[in-house]
Amino acid sequence: MRVQNKSKRLICLQTKEGRVDLLPNEITEDSRINSVKNEKVFKALVEAGDIAEAKAEPKKTPKELLVEEAEGLGIDTTDMTVDALKEAIAEAKV
Repeated sequence: MRVQNKSKRLICLQTKEGRVDLLPNEITEDSRINSVKNEKVFKALVEAGDIAEAKAEPKKTPKELLVEEAEGLGIDTTDMTVDALKEAIAEAKV
């Protein structure tokens, strides 16, 4: 399950499989959350607006976006820096 911590504080959910930390203003995806989604505490957090189910994909870093673009162009991205990725993508597009 994917949830977003909308509060300004860290929220920790204790599950049978271990603790899940929900960082402030971040989306967390963890299958362990499914085991507590019907618990009173979880429902209270949802009703209070502190957490909500997240539908959007997690944000990707600029490097991850460059790696995806480079791989789409058939470039081997193993051990490449951001600058090297930008250069390789520019050369491949020419």
